[in-house]
Amino acid sequence: IFSEMTSEFVKLANRTKQIDDAVVYSVKPLSGAEIQSLSEVFAKKAGVTSLRVENVIDMDLIGGVKIRIGNRIYDGSVSGKLSRIERQLAGENR
Repeated sequence: IFSEMTSEFVKLANRTKQIDDAVVYSVKPLSGAEIQSLSEVFAKKAGVTSLRVENVIDMDLIGGVKIRIGNRIYDGSVSGKLSRIERQLAGENR
């Protein structure tokens, strides 16, 4: 129960400070400048003043980035784009 209380306290503190956590998936480690740029752009989309970014390496993306903020996912990866194209083509052939 202590870990649940701690987690809830962190969420409330973050909400008060208008900070959110983001996980950025990329093929290679991102530089500090790249992380800062993503943080600034996506903080506005998330409606917060800043994001605490964790960079996770995911070779399955092929290229680009995928960003998870809470339950929202912004997919700008090559594999995500290919998947969307595949779904569009499959829908047109029906």
